[in-house]
Amino acid sequence: MKRVFLRSAVLALVGLVVLVGWNAYVGREGGALIRRRPAELPRRECALLLGTSKYLARGKINGYYRYRIDAAVRLYRSGKIQRILLSGDGRSRYYDEVKRMRRDLIRRGIPASRLVSDPEGVRTLLSIRRAMERFGCRRPIIVSQSFHLERALFIARTLGMEALGYAAKGPEHTSAALKMRLREILARGRMAWDLLLRKIGHLSSVTKESQP
Repeated sequence: MKRVFLRSAVLALVGLVVLVGWNAYVGREGGALIRRRPAELPRRECALLLGTSKYLARGKINGYYRYRIDAAVRLYRSGKIQRILLSGDGRSRYYDEVKRMRRDLIRRGIPASRLVSDPEGVRTLLSIRRAMERFGCRRPIIVSQSFHLERALFIARTLGMEALGYAAKGPEHTSAALKMRLREILARGRMAWDLLLRKIGHLSSVTKESQP
């Protein structure tokens, strides 16, 4: 029993070290492609706005959602993009991230003709693949919070997309923020499974940012 316990402990420690190292690597590679002001970004044809729930469990507006909408509006008004691809889970009439994003952006003055909807973007990986393969958006500016953008940009560059990121503000000092960060670590582990074991992409194709 002692040997089994020791082996299990060693494996758990190795797994933790690998996960922490992988998380740091993704953060470094993806983080290099993030910009925090529209002035720092080149002109691109489209932005990819990644969806999330508008409301929290108790009916309160989700800060992550609100700040992503703010960032998308700011980016469009800066003249850096021509259209916005809204990608999220829109498969149910009872829960439709894309429909809500579209409605709120129109209310903020974004022309409906400049908005494209993808209700099949139920995961970050699918949002990025579909943006490139289904909607022809190969050089987007991806909009989300920084911690999410690191993973999204890592995936994008791995799949051959010349993407940059525009960081939306986030509610950084809440219990919800801590929970999101912990979930993100696990999501990066799942991403490794997708990119490596399922052969969706190759890590060697992740490149540094090219000059605009």
